[in-house]
Formats: sequence, structure tokens, C-alpha cells
Amino acid sequence: MKDIFFDFAQNDNSDTIYFLFRNMKCFDYALKYICTYPKTEKELRIQLYTKGHDTKDIDRTLAELKKKNYVNDTMFAESYIRSEVVNKGKPAIRIIQKLQQK
Repeated sequence: MKDIFFDFAQNDNSDTIYFLFRNMKCFDYALKYICTYPKTEKELRIQLYTKGHDTKDIDRTLAELKKKNYVNDTMFAESYIRSEVVNKGKPAIRIIQKLQQK
């Protein structure tokens, strides 16, 4: 987590501690949210907006998470299809429709 903070902080052009803290609150919440179950970028973006985070903070958080491959929609889709079709035997067409909604 410490390395993530410093990577995140180095990308910041602002000198204010408040700005860094606000970004880290968004980043920290996002990490906690995706730890329980992988989420798509869209799902995570909606959740962060719902929690009241600023658009700029959300964009920076998502960029950092994607850079570190913590949020990856392609991997999410592959894992979801494998889980639903192979393990649970659900029809592929239903899974494709559900993924399009995510």
C-alpha cells in the first residue's frame, strides 16, 4: 500500500496535502470495494460517484488502478464467463446480455 501511495503521489502536480489526502481517500475506498469481488470500470466509477468523490479524483484513481491492472474489464469478462457458463452451466447468450449491462 505504501508503494501505491508514493506512485499515486508522484503523479500529482499539486503541492497541497489536502489534495493528496482527498485522492487517497478515493483510491483507498476503491481498493476496498474491489477486494471483495472484481468490478468493471463502470461499476466502480458509479460506486465512487455515489460515495461523493470528485470526478477528477475518480478519473485519477481509475487510471492508477488500470495501470496496476487492479481494474481490467477484459479479465473481468473472461472470469465472469468462465464462472457463469463453465462452472454454473448458464446459457452463454444470457451471460453476454448481462455483461453488456455492466
